[in-house]
Amino acid sequence: MSKWLNGFAVFDTQSLENPFVKDSGNEISVEDVAFSADEKLLATTDRNGLTTLWDVKQRKTIGGLQGPSARAYVPTFSPVGGLISVVYSNGQAALFSIHNIIVEGLVTDPLATIDSIWGEVVAARFSPDGKQLLFVMLVASWHSGTQNGGSRNVASHSITIHDILPGAPKG
Repeated sequence: MSKWLNGFAVFDTQSLENPFVKDSGNEISVEDVAFSADEKLLATTDRNGLTTLWDVKQRKTIGGLQGPSARAYVPTFSPVGGLISVVYSNGQAALFSIHNIIVEGLVTDPLATIDSIWGEVVAARFSPDGKQLLFVMLVASWHSGTQNGGSRNVASHSITIHDILPGAPKG
């Protein structure tokens, strides 16, 4: 009998010793992972819309981000810290404050939820200075009024972080 585990392992590439390993057991089902820019935090996403933040050094969770009841993937940390975006399989993306996670444990209200009017959000990336967030959308277009001749195209849209967080420094 075989058992499939769905977890993660973090190895120190200098020594390859003492890895931080978390198998799924009945606790987690990891869909995607990302490190913060300072490598102190790890984000894991699951099929139920939960993004869990881990303290890599202490090897424990520090909190979570609960999004819609859809598979969470593509966690993306701001390069300057403080923010994380998550994309969901329902075509939405959300922007969360990491500081709220540390204070509240489980955050259920994002700073912003992005519903694309052009199509389903499939990826998000911060600009190198962390002042903008780029969204990539999958857009369906139909020819001659029929869905049989349809095609899917990729488009993108960006928002300025200051538009979401009025107290953020202007670029």
